[in-house]
Amino acid sequence: MTDRPNIPWQEWLWVAVASLLLMGFVSAPYLIGAAHSSPEMVFSGHLFNLTDIYSYIAKMREGAVGGWTYTLAYTYEPHHPAFVYPFYLGLGKLAAWVSGQGAHVSGETLAVAYHIARVVCGLILLTVIYRFVAAFLAEAPKRRMAWALAALASGLGWLPTVLHLLGAMPVTPRLPVSYYIPEAFTILLLYGFPHLALVRALVELAHRLKMDVLVAGVDDEASAARLETLGCDLMQGAFVGRPLETAEFIKAFRAD
Repeated sequence: MTDRPNIPWQEWLWVAVASLLLMGFVSAPYLIGAAHSSPEMVFSGHLFNLTDIYSYIAKMREGAVGGWTYTLAYTYEPHHPAFVYPFYLGLGKLAAWVSGQGAHVSGETLAVAYHIARVVCGLILLTVIYRFVAAFLAEAPKRRMAWALAALASGLGWLPTVLHLLGAMPVTPRLPVSYYIPEAFTILLLYGFPHLALVRALVELAHRLKMDVLVAGVDDEASAARLETLGCDLMQGAFVGRPLETAEFIKAFRAD
């Protein structure tokens, strides 16, 4: 492995063209949906994991009309606004400013901003992936093959679904994990999750710079498992250790 692989401009040109083609491919379903939108049936702009994505759009709207703190509107429990989801709060502010719509930014504008961010973050991730594989492989054909595998591979979990749809498998197959765990499959990140694509790219860049990646606010095992999948090195939060009173902390510190 080398920290500074030699990547000629011809290879970077290939990466740029291949990345643009791939992002165009995964964006095609959204373009088809938008083309078939009508006053009677308006395309929302989203097709996958709608529960989460609509929550991201709501965060963008809150960022467009408010400050840099987020309030959970769908709870009866009193709570203070917190500095969480800055990516989507900031994206909402940017969409409101660029469009000139301000606090009255439309849902269509937010959806367009979301997909622009998805494409931009996807291109960043694909570029970082090539830089990563180039550190291990010296020959361009091998680098391209590794890049394609990292960007596209998702196993054969889709095969039973296709066989069932074709009538070749009478039993309804279980939904493969490659359909709903974007942290593990790059193609899903490119298809729907700009923040996860950006996080993976930043984690890899940090590792290339010999930096440890620390994540704060890890409160449950599921979050810890996802962050470990993304390559995070260190975590802190309630999952690692609950908050302690001063006396308890001193006692535990001295015991260690």
